[in-house]
Amino acid sequence: MELSQHIEAIRKQLESGVFTGRDEIIVSDNIVRRLIPALKWDVFDLQRVIPQYEVRKQKVDFALCDPTPARPIIFIEVKKLGNINESAEEQLFRYAFNKGVPIVLLTDGREWQFYYPRGEGDIADRLVYKIDLLENDNAACVTRLNRYLNYEEIQNGNAVSAIQEDYTHRHIQKAWETLLTEADTDWIDVIVNKTEHLCGHKPTEEQVKTFLKNMVPKGDPSIIIEEEKMEEPSERYFMVKFLDDNTTITDKTIVACYAKAIDKLVNECGLQQVIQADEDYIDQQPNRKLRHISINKEDVDHPPNFKARKSETGNYYISTYNYTNQKKKYLEEIANLLNVKLEVKYSDVVS
Repeated sequence: MELSQHIEAIRKQLESGVFTGRDEIIVSDNIVRRLIPALKWDVFDLQRVIPQYEVRKQKVDFALCDPTPARPIIFIEVKKLGNINESAEEQLFRYAFNKGVPIVLLTDGREWQFYYPRGEGDIADRLVYKIDLLENDNAACVTRLNRYLNYEEIQNGNAVSAIQEDYTHRHIQKAWETLLTEADTDWIDVIVNKTEHLCGHKPTEEQVKTFLKNMVPKGDPSIIIEEEKMEEPSERYFMVKFLDDNTTITDKTIVACYAKAIDKLVNECGLQQVIQADEDYIDQQPNRKLRHISINKEDVDHPPNFKARKSETGNYYISTYNYTNQKKKYLEEIANLLNVKLEVKYSDVVS
């Protein structure tokens, strides 16, 4: 089987909920061990793929090594589904610092978070890329996994160069956003003078500051589930149709479409009304306390997976940590509580 086929098979297992509540050994054996050989590693070569690699009397789940001389290039730490948190990050970075490993990966089977430990700043600053096997396109997952984990890319040094390049690129973007947000006086003067030269009217400093700040991308920059174009045809889709005004919402990813549908509910019904409906919905669900939508990101279900949103009635956060069929069910039921008529259609068929 090709890597893309393995990913698709794992995605279907994740959708079915087979890994929910299972421990990290199940995730390690059935997801990580499945993908390592698909990335051209010989799992029987214990000089290259070392499970339970010892680091100062502690053990990291996998070390992928360059055998000449024997040294780990990648550490992989596996957690049970939904259990990626700051404690897990700190644990993995302790391993990496002790051995000087240039690439570390933290995964719960669904999410694959790649870090560059040699970077500057706190752990969040060294998070380079995050893949979600349920929400990212199959082709995007294949591209990124090969970029950082493929055996040949490790051996020829390309993988380490790639993650360093991507780490730098991310911080170039943050630097640009900071410049726009801070609205440096020199920038303002240049834009004021150029605008006056072009149109004969001199904008105010406040107008220029507002313009620059509006150029900053919305949302939380630490959440980097990036969208990539499909490199192969797909019939997978998620579509929401609002029947009252005959509006249809689609997007290139399921998460984006789901978020836009909630945005429309917020814009039509009001933020507080949607939050109240969410609370009413949660009251009907046994063993559930965290919310799907909240003005506080700490309150949403599985806080690392959310989208920051804006509306005329306030800013809010949407949890995206649920399966596609659960997204469909939630939208239909929350709309019913709000007396909004909608239909949700989706397909998980990938050609």
